Amino acid sequence: AYQPLAASLPNMASVSEARASFLRTMRQDIERFYRFVVAEWLSALFNTPVAAASLGGTSLLNGVILCSSVQAAGFPELVRGFHRHAVVGSPHATENLHIFVGALHSLGANAPLLKKGEELLPILMSLLDVARSGPAFKRPRLLQLEHALCERGDVPAIAPEVLARAAEQAAQRLGLSQPPVIRALTPGSGIVTVDDGGAMAAAFTHEYLVLLHGGTWNTLEHYLFTRPNPPSTSAPAPAAPAPVTAPVTASVTAPAPVSVAPVSTTAPPQSAPAPAPPSGSSSRIGSLSVLADSAPLSPLPSPASNVTSRSVSVAALSSPPAPTITSTAAPAAVPAAAPAPAA
Repeated sequence: AYQPLAASLPNMASVSEARASFLRTMRQDIERFYRFVVAEWLSALFNTPVAAASLGGTSLLNGVILCSSVQAAGFPELVRGFHRHAVVGSPHATENLHIFVGALHSLGANAPLLKKGEELLPILMSLLDVARSGPAFKRPRLLQLEHALCERGDVPAIAPEVLARAAEQAAQRLGLSQPPVIRALTPGSGIVTVDDGGAMAAAFTHEYLVLLHGGTWNTLEHYLFTRPNPPSTSAPAPAAPAPVTAPVTASVTAPAPVSVAPVSTTAPPQSAPAPAPPSGSSSRIGSLSVLADSAPLSPLPSPASNVTSRSVSVAALSSPPAPTITSTAAPAAVPAAAPAPAA
């Protein structure tokens, strides 16, 4: 019934689509399991065999079985006046569904949203809520295990070979590289741990290994795939493309030494501006050397913040050289200080 997750990944547009598809498959499997449990309860309740395959949308959405189960469970006053020959989609079927929802509220159970075309899992779980309120001797085995867990704090143990076989099947269905490790918390106990996680009650019924997790019975595959840290599958997820980083074309050099010449009173003629440096040369402005159209230098140390490279025009940054000032005259003599007057 299952298709391994690893085999479905290449055919999916994304990993999220594969995950959603596989979750739907597992949810349908949980629905089949609950059909077996509900059929077991209805067979004991009506003293007649009820096949799990017969619990489809046609037999449940007309509300006849729903209201009849509440009546047979010992609560006929909650479903008084329901229609036994209602047809799906008719006003009588809609009235039966409203009566069933009212009975669930009276029993303190959660009422599902009954809409046409929706899955049947919420309805099946609501029927088990009615079974929990009914006679204990007619409850299905799964609910009897719940009662034993509440009374004694434990459930019957499961054979180790059964746990190992269920783990191998789950690994094959999920495409895991290795099966999960399922251990009993104590010898002879039905409380187990999966991969050394939290303790959970386990039950093997109707050829399914189910775990009581979060107040709900889930199959082993559904628990493995939806737990906070799901196991990795044998098919790796597609890697995200690596980010592209633009090269940095600026380098910092030490400032050039500055020489000071004596000041002259005679200024030389003004020289013509120097032409712009050719492509591939460098123009020094203070302590920053900007390179244009040349091979990048050795990379700079990574700064604390992100650096964005910019293209700078060398011709725009070039400036004419400063005029050179020379002096041939001797420096002026400093006059001597006048003597202080006599006292």
